[in-house]
Amino acid sequence: DFVRATEECLRAPVDAQGACIKRLGQLSGADTKDPPRSTENYCASVPSEFYKDCILGGLRQVIRVNGIDSTGTAASFCSALSGSVAKEICYDDYAHQLKDMFNDTKQRLSLCGLFEGPYQESCRVNQE
Repeated sequence: DFVRATEECLRAPVDAQGACIKRLGQLSGADTKDPPRSTENYCASVPSEFYKDCILGGLRQVIRVNGIDSTGTAASFCSALSGSVAKEICYDDYAHQLKDMFNDTKQRLSLCGLFEGPYQESCRVNQE
């Protein structure tokens, strides 16, 4: 019950609320046929100050499930989000995480090529 769980997150100490919502964002796309849509639908229901945390939770779930993502599954998750704000949050965070995932700049740049057009250049700049 995500409504009740969100209410509980909002009762937590202020400094823990974002992490709690992020975890619910992670869970919202787990075990569904359409993780991006499920995550985005849930995140639309949280208070706006936690929207970013929520979207990042969904992305982290995809990365957690797929491990070091050399096939671009996380980029596909970002691409499948419908809202431009959600896409920007998702692609930006994923681009920053690539440095932690891969030592090889060439491999990171190759994954940037899987990003949708408007986000590719930003990803490439982050890899240098």
